[in-house]
Amino acid sequence: MSIRPIRHALPGERILALAPDDAAEAARWWLRRPNLFAGRTLTGPTLSGRQDWAAAHVALRGRAFTPGVVQGLETALADVGSGLDGSRIALMQGIGLGVTGEDVHVAHAHEFELGRLPVVADPSAFSGLGGAGGGGDVLAGKIVGPTLGEVVAAAPEALPRVGILMLQPVASERIGEFDPTDPCPLDACCSDGGAAFEDWRSADAARLLWYAWPEEWRSLPPLPPAGGARWRNLIAWRIFEAERGLGEGAQLPWAAWGVALGLVACAADWTPLFLDRASVVRAGGRARWPRMGGGAGGLATH
Repeated sequence: MSIRPIRHALPGERILALAPDDAAEAARWWLRRPNLFAGRTLTGPTLSGRQDWAAAHVALRGRAFTPGVVQGLETALADVGSGLDGSRIALMQGIGLGVTGEDVHVAHAHEFELGRLPVVADPSAFSGLGGAGGGGDVLAGKIVGPTLGEVVAAAPEALPRVGILMLQPVASERIGEFDPTDPCPLDACCSDGGAAFEDWRSADAARLLWYAWPEEWRSLPPLPPAGGARWRNLIAWRIFEAERGLGEGAQLPWAAWGVALGLVACAADWTPLFLDRASVVRAGGRARWPRMGGGAGGLATH
């Protein structure tokens, strides 16, 4: 990048800002890409930087469309046990799009134990539980902690009994399958103890999370005597009313963590009462429009 003074500037014309700000910021900027040419050695970091650059451009293109469920990704309570024991979530195949423009793709139907989902919550919810256990991800003041079953077993009142199922795009690194006929021998002389020809591979993936209801954002309505059906409506309308008041470009608190697939509410003993999709699932993959807009003036529920 070259910086030159403005020649023949108009009256009042001046430089307001630089992007990136300096050389250090440029080294980390997602638009930075390697200058590849014949004869240049292609190192691992250079290849990773080129792949990150390409992935960021794909994500930027995805931001031109509404985030949400593009196709499929149906969820349901497959089994309901006593408490979290035996309670399972069924997830069907489909495609979704996050607010970052990253897509998530589930190729086959899966079932998950509800108690084994990692919890996304305020760090204070995991005090005394060993801290974060899901890779140290921090977004909007929330972290990934232990599984829902571990948190409930240690402190049943540490979390609200309502959570949003989030499908988060992640990257998975693994070593490829060993090929005994590969002529490249393993080099045991590496200073870091690694092997020169290990087949490390990076792949796009997704994981299902339990995003604990953010009580600092909106309090949960109390469970009415009428039971779960009435509570389901009260929670849904609390989300709709908050969504209606969002400003331009604003998102619901859990949007930064991926694609919302459903809202699950549990009884006092953590037995699931219902799974509601319409309250949090939105139609994705469409040209952007105001969240509350449209001819009918209603929500774009999926």
